[in-house]
Amino acid sequence: MDDFLSLEGRLLVAMPGIGDPRFEHAVILVCAHRPDHAMGLRLDRPAPGVDLKAVLTKLETPAPDSASDRAVLVGGPVERERGFVLHTDDWLAEDASLSFGHGLAMTGTREALAAMV
Repeated sequence: MDDFLSLEGRLLVAMPGIGDPRFEHAVILVCAHRPDHAMGLRLDRPAPGVDLKAVLTKLETPAPDSASDRAVLVGGPVERERGFVLHTDDWLAEDASLSFGHGLAMTGTREALAAMV
C-alpha cells in the first residue's frame, strides 16, 4: 500500500489545456487534503466589481475606507455564497478556523473579517 502524500499548504498551478474552464489558469492553495477529501482556495481570480468594503457593508460590519482598495477573490466553483478569510494562524476562532500548512489558517465567520480589517 502506498503512503498518502498530503498536499496541504501547497499551491496547485493548473497546466495549460486542463480542459475544465473552472480551473483555467488557476492557482489553488490546498487547505485540507486527506485520502477521503480535499479543499482549496483559488488565489488568482478577483471577483469582478467587488471589494472588501462592499462585502463588509453587505454584512452590516463596519468598513474602513481603506477596505475599498482590497480585492475579494472568487475562491472556487463550489459554495459561491460562502466566504472565507485566509490569514495567519496567530488569530483563530474556536470551532471556526482551520489551521494548515506553515502558519496559515482560514476562517468563515464575520468575526474573522472584523478582526482582519
